Amino acid sequence: MHAMKRIATLVLFLVLVGQLASQTQRLVITADEDPYRDVKGSQYFYAEPTMATLTMYLGQKPHRVSLNVDLYERYVEVYKGERTLYIPFDQIVTIEPDQGTSLIYSAGKMIALPYIGERYKLSNELRVVLDEKVHYPPGQIIRVRKFVRKNKYQLTDGDRTKKVRLSARQVKRFLGPEALDIAQDHSLDLKRESGVATLLDLMELTAVDASMR
Repeated sequence: MHAMKRIATLVLFLVLVGQLASQTQRLVITADEDPYRDVKGSQYFYAEPTMATLTMYLGQKPHRVSLNVDLYERYVEVYKGERTLYIPFDQIVTIEPDQGTSLIYSAGKMIALPYIGERYKLSNELRVVLDEKVHYPPGQIIRVRKFVRKNKYQLTDGDRTKKVRLSARQVKRFLGPEALDIAQDHSLDLKRESGVATLLDLMELTAVDASMR
């Protein structure tokens, strides 16, 4: 069983680098076949396909492939010309984009790493669900389907780790009142991932400066 899995992984890698082009035809999906074309929102992590280094098991590391991450179907989509290769999450180790947030796959979860420092870290367990609401205007039945992102954030300070919702109150409770002072001094929105990541970077620099005195 393990041997078969290793063989399957190797085949995926060979397809990825274009050595099994003829076999990839069956992996192509057209717009007409897309079952989610009428769904609002997006199931993808990146706003658009991005160039990234994709690391799979067996240590294979194709460089600068164009990809996106389907959080609903749990595939990484790799784009090779007009063909699309669908790689299941359980074949993935890391995704490191040229620009943007890196991802790791661990213990059955796709996890984003908005900020990783020596002392402070912010991670986000990613999930997308398909929400459907039905409306009944006079004489009609209207179904609205929408992809909804579910985020589970986790803050780390040294050897302390806690699941949090992004808010000034929870950040202050975990990191202390000085964190809120720094956020206010720099006009950071702690309800936003980018605001918390910037705060952690500032606190990391402060911690480094203090250790060098």
